Amino acid sequence: MKAKEKKNEMAAEELVNPQPETAEEPQVQIPAPSESLAELQKEVESLAKKASDNLECWQRERADFTNYKKRIEREQEALSQNVTAATIKKFLAVLDDMERAM
Repeated sequence: MKAKEKKNEMAAEELVNPQPETAEEPQVQIPAPSESLAELQKEVESLAKKASDNLECWQRERADFTNYKKRIEREQEALSQNVTAATIKKFLAVLDDMERAM
């Protein structure tokens, strides 16, 4: 009977003062000793090739985005000039009418 009471007391104490959980360290994958140096070099080469491919794609996308930004800026400038020209044309018609009236 005393053993059950002691367990209950310990459980109650843990609820009041819980023990901090220890963080597990990340597992590092260590290559098996049976892997040869040649296999590891092939893996390094394939990863380097993949990295260079990713870099090329990233650079291409960055250049495409830069070109897109420039194109949008040119289009906005052209639109602004067209709107200004249309407004001036309307005022020129009114100005011509005023000059004729004078």
